[in-house]
Amino acid sequence: MKKRILSAAMGLCLAVTMFPATASAESVCMSPQSLTVDGEYVSCQKYNIDGYNYFMLRDIAAALSGTDYQFDVSYDAASNSVKAVSGQAYTGEIPQATGKDKSSTAVRSQQSIMVDGVYMAGTSVYNIGGNNYFKLRDLGDIFGFTVDYDQTANAAEIFTVAESDDVLTGEYADSWSQRADAYLDYKGDNTYWITVNWGNSWNETVVWNMTGSYDAASGRLTYTDCVKSDVITDDNGEGSQTQMDLPSQEGYFDVVINGSSVSLKWTGSPEESCQECVFELENSAHWVESQALTLDDGQLPDGTYNVNLYTDTAVQAADGSIQLKASIDAYDIYDIVDIANLNLGDMIQYQNEWVEVNEIYRDDEYGWIDINGGFYEGGFSLASFDDTNGWRTCTEDDYPAFFTVAENQTLKIKKGAVLTDGLYGQYGDTPTQVSFDKMLSYLQKDDYWNSGSTTVTVENGYVTEVNRIWVP
Repeated sequence: MKKRILSAAMGLCLAVTMFPATASAESVCMSPQSLTVDGEYVSCQKYNIDGYNYFMLRDIAAALSGTDYQFDVSYDAASNSVKAVSGQAYTGEIPQATGKDKSSTAVRSQQSIMVDGVYMAGTSVYNIGGNNYFKLRDLGDIFGFTVDYDQTANAAEIFTVAESDDVLTGEYADSWSQRADAYLDYKGDNTYWITVNWGNSWNETVVWNMTGSYDAASGRLTYTDCVKSDVITDDNGEGSQTQMDLPSQEGYFDVVINGSSVSLKWTGSPEESCQECVFELENSAHWVESQALTLDDGQLPDGTYNVNLYTDTAVQAADGSIQLKASIDAYDIYDIVDIANLNLGDMIQYQNEWVEVNEIYRDDEYGWIDINGGFYEGGFSLASFDDTNGWRTCTEDDYPAFFTVAENQTLKIKKGAVLTDGLYGQYGDTPTQVSFDKMLSYLQKDDYWNSGSTTVTVENGYVTEVNRIWVP
């Protein structure tokens, strides 16, 4: 099981987004959907804003308290920020659902959210009736829990456990004695068949068999039915097995999970000689997750996006805006520690696909890494960049390696928006400023509005800025 907490959100942590208190949503109503956490219903006040469910942060903190994704919440008046500390149980009061509809009071909140001392930019927050409501999917990205929707039950769902509870199956080698190995096989309901083998000589092996129950909260794999046997094999490969005495059939392993790396320490062995054994899962790969932009269906959140504009679809809409189709593009971003620890056999997420690392070339002088031969040989390349102290995918001349995260997205360019175009000048020239009344014809005069040069800024569902730069 991978605990992500903030990894999915670190790509958003570049700046603080503040919203004017006067900005209101286009559509706000009390949400008809219920909320479940790991299948248990949670009573709380909730609103549907522009097609997304919003909840009070305190309600979610209370519902997740005691899980791997718990967090505490407080308010910092000096910075006008809501502060959350991951990994801590919620200590505040649990809000009571009043059932009163206060949709008409919904406005963008001026308060920002800080998680573990880091401001979360791009987080959608509304103030409704004096309380802050957060988009549930934003909170899932920030704290790492899974958000889903059950259409049959009309319920928003939070999951704090992995889709599969099997996190321990595999072959293990003892790094302490270097004479023992273990094998675990999942049998369902957090229960495992466990076999430990200790080689005394070329033809004699001591074997322990047991059934263990794994508790993720305590990190222990506990058993009560251990059986010890002495297995002797003769020259013909035939063996005999003799059951041996044990001080107790009960015991436990302490389990440590770090990404895909798993170790079992037999701390609770009934035999002192085995209590120092540390079994490491063999062939466990390090999984490196990209922090690239991800989008849900529906309205684009406020922010700036790299886009391919399909200018041949641009039309003047009835509300005065310019509407056209576009693809929203992004490039992969990786944590500096993850890339420093990347090794052969590890898995890395590239353009929404998992890729096994078969070859790595590092050029520390120029801040460059080729994975599986680099982009010249069918792999991909990474370049370091100082503004986030991490790595990003790139192509020739250090251009970002863009890929599409949302196709055929409808963009509405707001009346009065500004277009800035630096494509036709030389480097250092003042870009052309295009007013809104001339923007439609200007967009249609060429089709070179691609993600390598073009960005749009979105506020409250409308594009307020279009910017194209000169790319050598």
